Amino acid sequence: MSCDAAVMLMTMSDRFRRVRQTNCTDNGFPSRLIQAARPSGNGNSAAQATASAVFDLGTDMAGSAAQNGLVLKPYGAGSNNNTFSLRVIGWRKIDEGDPATSIWDPTVLCELAVTLSSTPIGVAGKVILATDLFADTIAVTYGNANVSVEAVSPANDIAAHAVVDLKGFQLVEVTFTTGGSATNCNALIALL
Repeated sequence: MSCDAAVMLMTMSDRFRRVRQTNCTDNGFPSRLIQAARPSGNGNSAAQATASAVFDLGTDMAGSAAQNGLVLKPYGAGSNNNTFSLRVIGWRKIDEGDPATSIWDPTVLCELAVTLSSTPIGVAGKVILATDLFADTIAVTYGNANVSVEAVSPANDIAAHAVVDLKGFQLVEVTFTTGGSATNCNALIALL
C-alpha cells in the first residue's frame, strides 16, 4: 500500500478586530463568578463591568468543535512605558441535561502585563487612532508561559503580541485594568 498523499496542516486565518469598541479606563479587573446567564457583550460601552467583550468559540452543544486559540495585540493611550494588564477568561457551560439548572463557569486562562511603546501607533481617523500606542513588551504574570501562552515580546519599539490556547472553552472574554498607569487600554484579537 502506497502513502503518496500529501498532508497539509492549516490554521484558520481571521481578521484582527478590537476586543472592545471603546477603550477600557477601569483601574481594577471586574469580578467574574459562576452565573446562570450566558455571558455576552461586545464591549461598546466605557463601563467594563457592564459591557464586556465576549466572543463565541463554538456552540452550547456538548462535544461541538471550538476555536483553538487566539492572537492578542495590546494597545492603549498614555505615554511611552505606561503599563496595563489584561486577562483572558474562558467560559464553559455546566449542564447535566436540564436547561433550568445549567450555569456558566469562568476560568482565567492567563493574565498579561503590558508595556506601551511610543513608536508603533495607529493612524489618524482610522480604527486604531494615532493616539493609540501598541505594546512592545508583554509578560505572562499568570498562565503557563511558552506552553499555553506564548508572549512575543521584542521590547524594542516593535509591536508585541501573545498567542493563547483556548483549551476548548465555549466562550472567551478579555478584561482589562489600567493599573493606574495607562490612560486606557484595549487589544486587537484574532481567533485561530
